[in-house]
Amino acid sequence: MVRFENVGMRHGTGPEVLRDIRLESHCEHHMLPFFGQVHIAYYPVGGVVGLSKLARLVDIYARRLQTQESLTAEVSAALESYIGVSGVAVMVEARDDTPVQGPPHPLRDADSPSLATHPFSPADSRL
Repeated sequence: MVRFENVGMRHGTGPEVLRDIRLESHCEHHMLPFFGQVHIAYYPVGGVVGLSKLARLVDIYARRLQTQESLTAEVSAALESYIGVSGVAVMVEARDDTPVQGPPHPLRDADSPSLATHPFSPADSRL
């Protein structure tokens, strides 16, 4: 991934955040689609990546049959491995198209968020 060196570093050591990345994938258990949004926050080390690269990373992993929890963990691990971050948090808020039979069910419109984080230290000398 292309990294923009020292961009974002001029304004402090806060996290880079991208919210509401569109997600469409398929559940490996039900073979039915699930959809929602992905939110990513990370503390860059030496530079940031373009926003489109984060969305592309989500799309790459979303093309596989998998669970939402696996997708969340894979995106988080990829960010840590490929762009070198001091800390990362990935949240996926999704719902599926699993058919609910019978009378209205309390989970019919429920979202199921999943979260994966890798620790960071704001005092980290790499920031």
